[in-house]
Amino acid sequence: MTDAPKTPSVSVRPPGEIKEGGSVTLSCSSDANPAANYTWFREHGGSVEELGENYTISNITTELGGNYYCEARNAVGLQNSTLMFLNVTATSSSSVTTTTVARGTVAVLLATILLFIFLWMRRKRASRKARGQGGRPDTREEL
Repeated sequence: MTDAPKTPSVSVRPPGEIKEGGSVTLSCSSDANPAANYTWFREHGGSVEELGENYTISNITTELGGNYYCEARNAVGLQNSTLMFLNVTATSSSSVTTTTVARGTVAVLLATILLFIFLWMRRKRASRKARGQGGRPDTREEL
């Protein structure tokens, strides 16, 4: 007797939280006769071009998080699994790096603003002196 694939079941290893930089394996299985071939997809991303029951993502990034599903197909028919959501969390080192970069940017911006204020005040003070002494400071003669 031949049967189209039943709705595939999907599991994820390791279970629980997925940390950025880690590795995760998705597994797909379905009852079918003849045996099914499997293709992995990312929702809104098309095929991830991974064939087989297992799909391993090494050095995973937060951008690779999202919904995944597999398709089980044989000569009789095909069936998609339900969606499996991968929530990839950023590691603390990338958070620290982001915070350090943000602090450095703020410090440089603040230093630039203070430099412009200092130069503007210096120019303004020199302009007042020049007006009070009858000319530009660099054109006066020494007595």
